[in-house]
This record gives sequence, C-alpha cells and structure tokens, in this order.
Amino acid sequence: MSFNRLIRESLPEYARAIPFSSHHINFLSLDPFQQNLMDNMMDYKNWFVAQSRMGYSATITVYDKPTVCFGFIPLWQGVAEAWMLVDVDIRTKAVPFLRNTKHIFLGIGSIMGLHRLQMYVHEHNQRAIRYAEYAKFKREGLLMNYSPIKENYYCYGRLY
Repeated sequence: MSFNRLIRESLPEYARAIPFSSHHINFLSLDPFQQNLMDNMMDYKNWFVAQSRMGYSATITVYDKPTVCFGFIPLWQGVAEAWMLVDVDIRTKAVPFLRNTKHIFLGIGSIMGLHRLQMYVHEHNQRAIRYAEYAKFKREGLLMNYSPIKENYYCYGRLY
C-alpha cells in the first residue's frame, strides 16, 4: 500500500489529503503549546518544510480548510519520527480524527518498514498526551530543557 492510499482510505467524506506546503500552517489555529513554539523558534515553518522533504507528509483538509499537517521522518532503517500540527477546531471532528490517525499510525509501520516510531509531546499538553497514548504510543522518558525555550517534553515511542 502507498502512503497516499493509506491516507485517502482513512479519511471521512468531508476531508481530503493534499501535499503538505508551508502556507497551510497559516490557516491553522494552533493550540498554546504549538503557538509558543511558532513564536519562539526561528524559521519554524521552514523547519517543517525541511522535515516534509525528508520523509512522508500531507495536509488533511476538512471542508477545504487545512486542519492537520503531519509527516514521518526516517531517522535510520526501521526508525522514524512523527510530527504533527493540528488546528484547535479538530475538536469538532475528534472521533473521526482519532480513528483516522490511529489507522495511519498502524499503516505507516508497514509502508516505511518500521520497528519503531517516536514523537515528542510537551509535558503539560494533556490533550496531546492522551492522544499519543490512545494511538498506542508509550511514554519512555522526560527530555529536560528539550525545546528551544528550554521546556520539557516527553518522548513517546510505538513499536511494531
């Protein structure tokens, strides 16, 4: 199965996947944790563009509005890192979003030949922590002073 097919198959009828572009970020209403990074990290948008070119990425639109930008960066054979920017309005589509991304996280393991996928979550972002654990990621440790502004982040890993 291809990445594009995996994404298309997981979406409800009112959503579609398009190639990620940095201007999609301009349409997102970010939560305070994501906005804090945006405000404090030089070239934040360019960082996501660079990541999107290293692996698989997409933007999910809901009724033609960018709602989720995400991707998977291979680190080395069998290991990748996930990144995601989510519009706060996703809460109105929470159940389909949770099911869809759970399906994507399952499928990306086969597509990329992964034995491990990891992501990082701000230590105080309870919504993202619940989401990571729902998506079958396990908390592995606390990264002290991890962010550009020295905030702590949890490392979450999912094994295949």
